[in-house]
Amino acid sequence: TEIYTLSLHDALPISLELLSAFNPHHSPLHFGLWRLNRQSAAATTLRGPPCSFNPSDLRRCPTLIFLHAPQRAATARNFRAVAMLYALLVLTAAAYYVFSSIARIRANLVAAKASGLPYVIAPVFGYDRIWNALEPLFFPLIRRLPTSLRDPWCMLVGVNYAWEYRFAPFAQTGNTFIVVSPVKNILATVDADVINQITSRRNDFPKPIQLYDILEIYGQNLLTVEGKEWRKHRKITAPPFTEQNNRLVWKESIFQAGQMLKTWKTKKANGDKERRGMGAIVDGLAKDSMRMTLHIISRAGFNVRCVWPGLKDDRADDEDVIKSGEVPEGHRMSYVDALQTILHLIIVALLVPDWLLRTVPIAAFRRTRMAYIEWGKYMAEMYEKKRREILSSKCSHDDSGLDLMGAMIRGSGQIPGT
Repeated sequence: TEIYTLSLHDALPISLELLSAFNPHHSPLHFGLWRLNRQSAAATTLRGPPCSFNPSDLRRCPTLIFLHAPQRAATARNFRAVAMLYALLVLTAAAYYVFSSIARIRANLVAAKASGLPYVIAPVFGYDRIWNALEPLFFPLIRRLPTSLRDPWCMLVGVNYAWEYRFAPFAQTGNTFIVVSPVKNILATVDADVINQITSRRNDFPKPIQLYDILEIYGQNLLTVEGKEWRKHRKITAPPFTEQNNRLVWKESIFQAGQMLKTWKTKKANGDKERRGMGAIVDGLAKDSMRMTLHIISRAGFNVRCVWPGLKDDRADDEDVIKSGEVPEGHRMSYVDALQTILHLIIVALLVPDWLLRTVPIAAFRRTRMAYIEWGKYMAEMYEKKRREILSSKCSHDDSGLDLMGAMIRGSGQIPGT
């Protein structure tokens, strides 16, 4: 019996005579239909006598694909061969990674022993981006290993190990030790004298800026540069962090806290009858606290005041006031939503490349990319607005220390006389 498999990209009407033309020996003919909407029809067995067949009919149905039984067997063999090839490639890559990691660990172990300090061998580098992304998947499995196989190295390779385990790894190994990994050796210490020497001798202990380039989401910043560039960034960003700025933060904190309480009272006044006797019920304290924090950062960092939904500010007509939740023209997200989203999904924005954010149909990826683009637009607009105000002398020089954006513009050297 010869078996023919018929694949269609659309539901085309096929006559029994056309199918019988390919079945001259009156053998059972099995076929299936695969539609564009991915709904398949049930398989059917047909028998029919031979008939005349015009090859021009095939041109009208160019999507017909017929596979004889010997061809299907050959295809199955080819599929198994390709699967074995891919499996071999994966195993080869895994073996290469294991052996190369062992070789690098041995080389780093020699350097660690030469230091004379205690050391801990870790099979992974705690600051590797791939490991950071896969850590939530592997850590539950690692924790199931016997203590002798996972401690103390597993307490030293997590993203938040210092917060989660605190002094535990140092209690086992000592106040100062080296973590030996396949990539680099890391010095871990809780000794105050050692920390003082490292922080006071910047030239002898520079930052590993190659590990910080992931933070250049909008360009270079104080964390991602070192040496001459660091001093330049430090000179520009240091002036706003003064007592004058602290006073602004304190005043804005009081204002935003008052706005938050007013929104809670508004919820009480507009609440259901069953809930009015219970006072104001706050459903999302964490969300409101985050919003208040972002509003304070906006005022202190960019001199932009945000007001809460449904409330008005005394300066409601001032162009420096942004109504929280409103989407201005030319934007797809509100000012606060863009800032809140980019901070909430910052790990996605840092670890996932832009082409993947753009192509993969995952809601978190799409929202992260939109927030990244929208917040970049808001910053560009605020920069141009502040720059025009400084050039037109609308901002007095006494305000130079009040917001970070203004101080950065004045310290950039682009404004004459600054």
